[in-house]
Amino acid sequence: MTINLTTKPMRWAQNIPLQSGYALWANALAREVYVVICLRDPIHAMAAFFGVLSTGRMCGVASVEIAQNLSDEFVILDTPCAPSSTPLPEHESTHFITFSGGTTGTPKAILRRTKSWIYSFERQGITTSDRVAVLGDLSHSLAFYGATEAANIGAQIAFLTPRSDLSKYDINVIYATPTQLKLLCKHIETHPNVTSIFIGGGALNATGHELITRHFPNAKIRVFYGAAETSFITISDANTPLGSVGKPYAGVTVQIRDGGIFVHSPMIGERYLSSDQIIAGSDGFVDVGELGHFDDAGNLFITGRRDRAVNIADQLVHLDDIERAILAIGSIEHVAVVALPDVLRGHQLACAIMGNGRVRGVKHLSARCIFTLNDWPILPSGKTDYRRITAMIKDRMT
Repeated sequence: MTINLTTKPMRWAQNIPLQSGYALWANALAREVYVVICLRDPIHAMAAFFGVLSTGRMCGVASVEIAQNLSDEFVILDTPCAPSSTPLPEHESTHFITFSGGTTGTPKAILRRTKSWIYSFERQGITTSDRVAVLGDLSHSLAFYGATEAANIGAQIAFLTPRSDLSKYDINVIYATPTQLKLLCKHIETHPNVTSIFIGGGALNATGHELITRHFPNAKIRVFYGAAETSFITISDANTPLGSVGKPYAGVTVQIRDGGIFVHSPMIGERYLSSDQIIAGSDGFVDVGELGHFDDAGNLFITGRRDRAVNIADQLVHLDDIERAILAIGSIEHVAVVALPDVLRGHQLACAIMGNGRVRGVKHLSARCIFTLNDWPILPSGKTDYRRITAMIKDRMT
């Protein structure tokens, strides 16, 4: 089957005067600079993104914290521009920039082609009549992708937080992480108008699936697995077994090599801007840094990240496996297991939870190292903030 890799530029039909204002601002810059957009108002951030792209310059949306650590090649846009009646330029850039989520490390700037996202825009099924809710900060690739897809297709967009009152919005499509959806469900009863929920940025267990189904009874839930570097890798459907992230996305090849997940795809980013490191290997595959396996039907199951596997008394322990086991106990909304240095055993485990469940009998985890949090720390990406939780645990253990 031949895959159509369209070169159609990304465009946003709305807010043309505001996009023109940002295009005027960008035209005063040198051609070779990168623009990092740090605007609090998401409408301005999106208008700036499409406006700067229209000048042929490359840009992306990031948090102030990310922007402050970028090289001098980046120009920070943190002041809103006024609308302009000047026609938009026609120098549409073929590339743009996204940023990795920084769940366990420092976020990285990723250069990718516009056609790598347009490829999936044409396959997601979003239409001009949809009303799409994006949860979380646009500096994270999932929220940024959902907003850009809706804008490019011509759908309406609502920029919400996990604590928004969804009843105030006429929404039928949601893009969010499992953590964001769990928090959102705390603030709503049922929302029958939602027909599609796209979930990325983490696994969805049985308890989470039941919670989301109860609050969104008419929604088709699609859990997808991917990364900022690769976009979609797999996506689930109604026949996907619990615990799996589904089968490879259209046009994507997934291989398991020595337990590791390797991906070949038309949606892979080109390189990291900070190091000029090419993302794909010489064979075109990307090592995504995670372990997994397929079942006989071709469904992918994720074991966990390689950097979340530690040695305890000469035994390899996967922290993500332990988190899944704790979530299966029930009545636990969120869990984060971290490994701390231990002179005798190599590492000791500590755990933060949120919810009413009681954790006990978990191998390698003593009761004195389990801490309950009333407010769950999350990154702008909507994922658990492991670095902050590790610091909180260390503080409580001293």
